[in-house]
Amino acid sequence: MKTTAYLLAVLLFSTPAARAGGGITLGQAVDKALEASHGLKQAQAAREGAQTIGRQAGHMRLPALTYQSAFTNSDDPVYVFGALLRQKEFTAADFALDKLNSPSPRTNFSNSLQLQVPLYTGGKISDFSRLGEAAVSRADAAAVYARQGTAMEAAQKYLMAAFKGQLAAIASEAVSSTEKELAVADRLREKGLVLGSDYYAAQALLGSLKAAKTVFEQEALASASGLNVLMGGSEVPQIPALLGRHLYVLPPQEELERAMSGRGDVSAADFAARAAKIARDMESDSILPQIGAFASLQTDTEAFSTNPMRRMVGVGMTVPFGDFARADRVAQKEAEHRQALEGALHLRQTAAAQLAEYRRSYESAALALPLAEAARDDAARSLELFRPMFRQGRQSVLEVARAEYALMSARAAVAEQVFKLHSYYAATLLASGGLDDAAIAFISAAVSEGEGK
Repeated sequence: MKTTAYLLAVLLFSTPAARAGGGITLGQAVDKALEASHGLKQAQAAREGAQTIGRQAGHMRLPALTYQSAFTNSDDPVYVFGALLRQKEFTAADFALDKLNSPSPRTNFSNSLQLQVPLYTGGKISDFSRLGEAAVSRADAAAVYARQGTAMEAAQKYLMAAFKGQLAAIASEAVSSTEKELAVADRLREKGLVLGSDYYAAQALLGSLKAAKTVFEQEALASASGLNVLMGGSEVPQIPALLGRHLYVLPPQEELERAMSGRGDVSAADFAARAAKIARDMESDSILPQIGAFASLQTDTEAFSTNPMRRMVGVGMTVPFGDFARADRVAQKEAEHRQALEGALHLRQTAAAQLAEYRRSYESAALALPLAEAARDDAARSLELFRPMFRQGRQSVLEVARAEYALMSARAAVAEQVFKLHSYYAATLLASGGLDDAAIAFISAAVSEGEGK
């Protein structure tokens, strides 16, 4: 309850002076949300994982050193014959037929060190290198968009909390003003100068104003609570219930569309399609031979009294034949490549639709704002004319209550258009991939300081 009361006080009673000196700014809220974002930490982990692919490619060029150790015991004639030779323990007596056919069990301790050097890997090293580069680029692009998406989410909650707080403040002023007029009506009603039907109809309008005030307060609290979670839940954000009136200048549509091609998620999808093509090429090249040089040192002994060593060097080639599933794997990778390509095109199409929608919505708010302001001014003048006429008994209290309600609605309409200006401008930049730190700082200044250049 204390937290709720505190938030209401912040949202409902913020003044321009308080806005300048106290309360969190939009930029500060976004910064805290970015610091607390697990999505950004996930993106960083994805980048670190992508970097390992390129390192694997580099390591594939290096020689591979393998150590093996084995203990064996057998009376298999071929095994015993070979063990005696490897241990250099073979004698003339071992040529006896009974020893050759039915030898005694023999133990062998074998240790070997093998070195393998890749000479030609069928393009695997270069493919892995390209795959790593694509994976890192994709992770970088995804991280950029994740950052902008987090900034947008925090900014929207901030703007919504400020907007709803402003509506609550407008409704609160309307409630207070209407209550004063109804207090006058009470005195006049006792003298028979106010009709009961008009009085109770005005009371009903007052109830509607109170209901609107309550709804706006709770919606402001909901947005502030959501922002608090995004910011890590460390403190309740003080969000001034005012939005500065600012008309932004949008870049030309062609410029926004060109910038959209580099949008983080669009770029990430393009790199995903590139990675899918590399994976398809790797599967196609799996039939190519692999050539490597090798060298080994091996010792064999039974009782460790002697430990003779042998060496072997050579070059080997492996050519996969008879892999009947290869064609299906290639077809699968080709389908995955087409899927990635279509996914990238679909995302680009969706981004273009978002950009067009948000830009038009911003332009609509910019056109509607002066009309809403004119309507607000007319509603204010109407109310000022009704008040003295009502107190002179020349107008009904119902007409005054209606004028109060009309003024609240007109002021709310202005606040809505101002909110839309900030919101759709930020959304337009996000759709074009331009909602970076500088843009957030600019929007924050516009929200806090009012109309700028």
